[in-house]
Amino acid sequence: MNSINITIPRILVREHALEARVREVLIGCFVCAVLGYIYLVGASALHVIARKDADMAATRLQSSIAALEHDYFIAAQVVSRDTAATRGLVAIEDKVYVPRTVQYALATNHEI
Repeated sequence: MNSINITIPRILVREHALEARVREVLIGCFVCAVLGYIYLVGASALHVIARKDADMAATRLQSSIAALEHDYFIAAQVVSRDTAATRGLVAIEDKVYVPRTVQYALATNHEI
């Protein structure tokens, strides 16, 4: 059997002085890129969850507002001249309004 003897030139066997440092920097960049990717994917997932929670809270708030409006309209229908009269309130025919202009407020030392 003939064996082939391959000789590697000496220049390829020796490590360059900066190779170790360049390798460390490249590995560090790769690790930072992977960690950054993991962080951004996690932040995106949390953002989706927070948005769903905010949408549900907004829906609950709108429902609460609708219920309060419903109660207000029912209460507004209950108040009439008859119910006001039973409580001792009377209608005033000649209404007098006080003007609240800046000049009036300054002249009378009142706030607007």
